[in-house]
Amino acid sequence: MFSSEPKLVPIEGRPGWWTLDEDLQYHIQAYDGDGGYASVMVQIPAGFETDLASTPRWLWPVLPPFGSYLKATVLHDYLYRILKNRFLADALFRVAMRKCGTIYPVRLAMYCAVRVFGGRHQGED
Repeated sequence: MFSSEPKLVPIEGRPGWWTLDEDLQYHIQAYDGDGGYASVMVQIPAGFETDLASTPRWLWPVLPPFGSYLKATVLHDYLYRILKNRFLADALFRVAMRKCGTIYPVRLAMYCAVRVFGGRHQGED
């Protein structure tokens, strides 16, 4: 679950890029396999820069940069910067989209896209 709606400000001189105006937190609980639940909190700091959903412009009528998955895309961009495990970042993106209410066909398309194309963006600053 996300703490709030992200407050995003366009970055001057960098079309399509945004900066987070205040911290955004994501809290997830998952079954730990031993009968309990593990709890993880990810805090995305104010000032973090994101290009949101990196969909090509020709796909924007169907998958715009802003959508029900907005918070999940900010989380995914952040996880790509801090994690060495791309599979985990993509899996958390899929879960976060579901928590945001993104419908299954869109979740599937976005998840498949990051699995196929996301590797070239991991670790970029």
